[in-house]
Amino acid sequence: MEDDEISLEIFEIWLHREEYFPGEIVTGKLLVVAKDVMKIEGIFIKFEGKATAKWEKKPAYLCGFQEAEFVEGEKSYFVNVFRYGSDPLPSGSSAYPFEFELPTEIPPTLRGLKHVKIKYTVDALIQTETEDYRQHKTFTLKSLLNLNASPELALPLCKTVRESLYESCWAFGKLVTLSFSVRKQGFVPGEEVKAYLLLKNCDDMLLVSGIETQLIQVNDLPR
Repeated sequence: MEDDEISLEIFEIWLHREEYFPGEIVTGKLLVVAKDVMKIEGIFIKFEGKATAKWEKKPAYLCGFQEAEFVEGEKSYFVNVFRYGSDPLPSGSSAYPFEFELPTEIPPTLRGLKHVKIKYTVDALIQTETEDYRQHKTFTLKSLLNLNASPELALPLCKTVRESLYESCWAFGKLVTLSFSVRKQGFVPGEEVKAYLLLKNCDDMLLVSGIETQLIQVNDLPR
């Protein structure tokens, strides 16, 4: 059979699980079904974990037109490549098992945000003289946080903010005090966070129409 007629019927990355924790072993296999014997230069499996960030700087103006300027950054947590050899790929079904131990000090998967992403992937490559066959698969890394190792997270948290509100530059400020508290500082995914708000209006003439709260997730990516 000529090289250009040779093709793969099935070329798939199969993982035993879709979710892992730091320090665990990712296991799976590469499933291949070939129509005929294939001469190959190698079969490769690559594990990679990286964070990418992209944000827009303050717009620049050129000849009266506003031009957006973007800044991009990337942080690699690991890249490991395994090679199975260059023996001819037999016809029919073949399976190539693999496993990889994840590092312990890596952040969880982060997706759905506009500017920052953290992802973990498995890539497979079969190289031949005439064509490269590629497959790509992502898996989820979940957060592994031992709250017992940080006893201070079991302590309550209370913050108080005092603001003077001014109606005009010459009017006296009207004092408002807002206290925020939670019974503890450490929580696990899926746990309900109960917050307590206490608003003290020090001026009977000041009308407070409502209070809004917002939960913000902050991720620090090392340079």
